[in-house]
Amino acid sequence: MDKSSVALLGANNQVGYFLIPLLCQGFAKVIGASRHQPAWSLPSQYESLTLDLDTDPFPHEDCATLVSLLPHRILLAALMAGQFPQAKRLILFSTSSIDIKSQSPLHQERDMAVALQQNEAAIVAYCQAHNIAYTVFRPTLIYGAGMDKNVSFIAKIMQRWHCFPLVGGGSGKRQPVHAEDLAIACMQALKSPQSADKYYYLSGAEILTYKDLVKRVAKAKGLCSWTPCISLGLLKGLLKIVNLLPKYRFINTAMLMRMQEDLTFCHAQAQKDFQFQPRAFDINSLFPKDEL
Repeated sequence: MDKSSVALLGANNQVGYFLIPLLCQGFAKVIGASRHQPAWSLPSQYESLTLDLDTDPFPHEDCATLVSLLPHRILLAALMAGQFPQAKRLILFSTSSIDIKSQSPLHQERDMAVALQQNEAAIVAYCQAHNIAYTVFRPTLIYGAGMDKNVSFIAKIMQRWHCFPLVGGGSGKRQPVHAEDLAIACMQALKSPQSADKYYYLSGAEILTYKDLVKRVAKAKGLCSWTPCISLGLLKGLLKIVNLLPKYRFINTAMLMRMQEDLTFCHAQAQKDFQFQPRAFDINSLFPKDEL
């Protein structure tokens, strides 16, 4: 691993929460950039920049290593604008939603998946043209810092409504991956020559049904674990009411239907190339940011 400087782009999120201290241990200088300052305490050697790469230039041209938690389109535009002329290594956090939403019944989600695929491919093409070794991560359902719209969302619904309705009994399988395990994977990949110019699915060690996921979250928060099974039609009706609340407008019918679908991915190649060893679904460390 290069002990010089690293740029962490899009630092203010759940992976950044765990990744910042690890990068500070592995690099002489860590420069983080995000639209908003992280809400947690930061190591003294961490330089935090508040900027928007859509409009603001990145002030350090000497970063040889980039770790991106940004939306793909923003990173691509910054690369194409020549903002990182010394870059030699890139870890790109993408998402397994590229595969999941490409088959969605909603054209908005299919269009989103196409845009993700195109921007991801364009970033890889840029790296190939400029001799930048890249590693693309496609994690599954991320949890672990209380900032997500998956596990934390389940907890908020159960706290408010004391139940979590399930379509089809919530039989679809999930592989939640802890944000800290993704941060560790990033550091391992940076140390591994075998990870260069490759794509990896990163999933958790435990496979459980959506219903079991809900019940485990309820247990972790000391909540009622009532999970009534209702029809998709009834849930669509309830959704029209829920969508009137701004913070719940991201919920759509495709999300509800996916409660019945298996969304699991194999991480064996990551285990082989850089010893990725994710934990089982960890109910004892679901919400560390609750105390921040």
